[in-house]
Amino acid sequence: MFGQSADYDRLLSIYARYEVPVVEDAAEALGATYKGRSVGSLGQFGAFSFNGNKIITTSQGGMLVSNDPKSIEAENFLALQAKDPAAHYQHSTAGYNYTM
Repeated sequence: MFGQSADYDRLLSIYARYEVPVVEDAAEALGATYKGRSVGSLGQFGAFSFNGNKIITTSQGGMLVSNDPKSIEAENFLALQAKDPAAHYQHSTAGYNYTM
């Protein structure tokens, strides 16, 4: 909160031991760093909020970041209703409508 980061060395080592992906809640940490690395870039995903009370505001929405292009592609597929690439409206899995 207020740009203060968690003890990521400890957290990342625990999560790595159990192969659990880390999703950082960096909603109030834009510009914060942990040992020289940007908060929101340490886990598999970083989530930022653009709500009215955050550092960058558009009154709604947010941003999900990752260094893993395949994970972002999968997230985008689910966030945009998981519509399969077919000539008709087809879904092989449940998706969401997270567009603004």
